[in-house]
Amino acid sequence: MKYLLLACLCLMTGWLQAQNQISSFKIERTACFGRCPVYTLELRKNGTIIYVGKKNVTMIGTHTGTLPLSLTKKFLANAGKYKIISLSNNYTEKASDLPRLICTFHINKKMKVIKNAQAGPEYLVGLALELDNLLEKVKWKGVSKYPPVPPPPPPPAIEPVEEEPVADIIGDNPGQTEVYTITDQMPEFPGGQDAMMTYLRQNLKYPEMAKEAGIQGRVICGFVVNEDGQISDVTVLRGIGNGCDQEAIRVIKSMPNWKPGRQNGRPVKVKFNLPINFKLQ
Repeated sequence: MKYLLLACLCLMTGWLQAQNQISSFKIERTACFGRCPVYTLELRKNGTIIYVGKKNVTMIGTHTGTLPLSLTKKFLANAGKYKIISLSNNYTEKASDLPRLICTFHINKKMKVIKNAQAGPEYLVGLALELDNLLEKVKWKGVSKYPPVPPPPPPPAIEPVEEEPVADIIGDNPGQTEVYTITDQMPEFPGGQDAMMTYLRQNLKYPEMAKEAGIQGRVICGFVVNEDGQISDVTVLRGIGNGCDQEAIRVIKSMPNWKPGRQNGRPVKVKFNLPINFKLQ
């Protein structure tokens, strides 16, 4: 009886592994508000890599290469541990100016496409980054000097993104308190945009927890500049965790009063989105 049970368990394990047998994995990274790399990358079970560079990458166009079969099998086997089939086909991303990640899996001859995967389970982003890292191991056909890999990250530093805050509509109903997206005279940080960037650089503190975990990335915060210039309703639209979200909120809440926005000569509320970068030194 013991041996029969063991045999059944072995058969069941083999059956479950077959259910998640991935024959190919493809990622697509889309454009963003800045200069994000735009490309697709596909790995097939025979080790074939297909890379299509579209924008903000070192190589434009379609390039093929081969990845060692041992690395290919290891990567696809690891991806097969997750319940990919049961995931949503489309996740919701709150911020509209961020790059999107689309993941396509071929599992047992069935295709699973997951849009906005960056807003889904963390392991989807992890698999995509792992696939990016495997590019260094690829032997490319016809390319010897400039392998078609995404550009390296910017130099290590902690700094806010030097972009104008992006206005976002909350509402515009007559007879009610209004929060505008665009006004005749937009709100302004005391001293202007350069002064705000200087303030953020001087006051942002890299969380120790994020340093220890090697966490870096962009936190997108939304906030309202009220009629008196005070900051309110600070929220995280997209975070990276490990204390960075809380630090971004803290430094925005500690801002001095802004010069309020005006519509038809009267001060009004205006909503902004502000991206802040956390980069390790």
